[in-house]
Amino acid sequence: LKERLSGGKTRVVAIFRLGKPLCVNGEACIETGDEVFLVAPRNEVLRVLKELNKWEPPLKRIIIAGGGHVGKRLALALEDDHQVKVIEKDPRRANKIANDLNNTVVLLGDCADESLLLDESIDSADLFCAITDNDGVNIISASLAKSLGARKTICLLNHISYTKLLPGTGIDVTVLPNQETLGSILKHVRRGDVAQVTSLCGGTAEAIEAIAHGNNAEDSVVGRRVDTINFPEGIVMGALIRNNEVISIHHDTVFAENDHVVMFAMDKRLVSNIEKIFQPLT
Repeated sequence: LKERLSGGKTRVVAIFRLGKPLCVNGEACIETGDEVFLVAPRNEVLRVLKELNKWEPPLKRIIIAGGGHVGKRLALALEDDHQVKVIEKDPRRANKIANDLNNTVVLLGDCADESLLLDESIDSADLFCAITDNDGVNIISASLAKSLGARKTICLLNHISYTKLLPGTGIDVTVLPNQETLGSILKHVRRGDVAQVTSLCGGTAEAIEAIAHGNNAEDSVVGRRVDTINFPEGIVMGALIRNNEVISIHHDTVFAENDHVVMFAMDKRLVSNIEKIFQPLT
């Protein structure tokens, strides 16, 4: 891992395997199915993604489970350049979206019906998107589609608690639309000077961007080396942004006033420690 990502400012801050955090160091090995969290400058993101993902042919055949507002908008966005099918169980809704869409095949039926999926050649589908308004249906249909041969599956979940059911389902991507809203709320709830908060791994971990203050006061982080600050185990330093430049953090890095420090808390219960360390002095 260290060799593959050398030569830049990218840093792996966490690896989750089957929902559990692993110790990250230069000898860590990434396995298929791992959730990998990295901090990287924008200009290095593409290179990192190429290292972590094998090349895949473009997605052509797409099946959307759910003809609601989201499903219809997705079909509209894709139908001119892809072969799109939408599965909708409500006859009136299916008829309406069939009239609104131009190049999409609308199927009346149950997206969790194995016979229907087989009839529609699910094994040759490049992407199956389960985006109904029912989280349980989304998990079941996406998992079934994957087991029947769909190349890639996406599952929409509105409740974080359902992410606990995902290990072993084979679902490739989970979308939690409330995460951005949650991050905006958490940013105001956190007591330290926090610029951004992102809830990860079903809410068990958090990525935080905090701002260093203190004017070299004794109990502030400003003017101090990283290895002199009592960061608890489970807090991983990602990088800091100083004057719009991304700087890698090492044990001898000294924080300056208004540094934006990106960290990863392996357990959200550790966030209170970060809040205290980066609490603005009054």
